[in-house]
Amino acid sequence: MNRALMLRLHRTIGLAVAALLLVQALSGAMLVYRGPLARLIDPVAMTSGKAGPAVSVGEVIMTANRTTAGYAVTRLFAPDADGATYFAQMGNRDGAVRYASVDPAGGAVLRSGNVLAFPVEAALQIHYRLMAGTVGIAVIGLNGLALLAMVASGLAYWWPKRGKMGKALAIRWTLSPKLDTSKNSGV
Repeated sequence: MNRALMLRLHRTIGLAVAALLLVQALSGAMLVYRGPLARLIDPVAMTSGKAGPAVSVGEVIMTANRTTAGYAVTRLFAPDADGATYFAQMGNRDGAVRYASVDPAGGAVLRSGNVLAFPVEAALQIHYRLMAGTVGIAVIGLNGLALLAMVASGLAYWWPKRGKMGKALAIRWTLSPKLDTSKNSGV
């Protein structure tokens, strides 16, 4: 494959998946700060009122199970900081999912609902599966393969020719430290 075709392939793949890569990057950046960001965006549902005695994990699960008939806790996230809440994911027999935040002080359910009631959980679902189930997981997988193809085509295009590695990595000390833009600007 010649260099021009390699560059064209690299650019085409990049343009095809750019929007999806941006969504992945932004949702991934949100997930790095998941707990603090959830409390910042939604302090009512994700911040403890600290009114009442501390409840056990078992009580939190029973409370979350009572929020929606037919649903049971499938995942439970403990508070990640002082003032945070428990976050429960619940599922039913049909595979439907609901969520609830439970105050560790007193055990009150602060909010329950679908993924749209919890913005940071929505970002997680977008990041992992584009909120589209198995089709979304497949699209994310294809996006990963496209990114891998971009890495391979980029390395193939920009890799120095045989015997030129030392020259490509060498620092040219004779170059001017200032960038002279007057030659290219037409001034």
